[in-house]
Amino acid sequence: QSVLDSALAVHQASLEHNQAQIAAATIPVENIRGRVLVAAGGADRVWPSMLFAKQIADRRAKAGLETTKVLHAQAGHRAVLPGEEPAPLRADLPRGGTPSANAEHGAQILRELLTLMPTTRP
Repeated sequence: QSVLDSALAVHQASLEHNQAQIAAATIPVENIRGRVLVAAGGADRVWPSMLFAKQIADRRAKAGLETTKVLHAQAGHRAVLPGEEPAPLRADLPRGGTPSANAEHGAQILRELLTLMPTTRP
């Protein structure tokens, strides 16, 4: 197993081997009545964020609640918002994605966040 896959593999193994504890550790997102946005990258090397984003959206949909999903197939764990410096690369915790995909994902996230913000009038 390469260093690149170690964090993701640990999270996936933990999910498989700790089924009994998952329910107790799960955030009750179906009880959140406010606006919710989930963001995930398909090249996330830290944990299965696309799976988690889907699970959150599915649980909220069953409760009749909408969830804004911002997914990017080539982005990694750490999106980079416009004007933000990318996090330093860490050999011990590769986050996945490419700099351009992570920046694209960050721009998508910011656009969606701005649409979710309530408009205020002076």
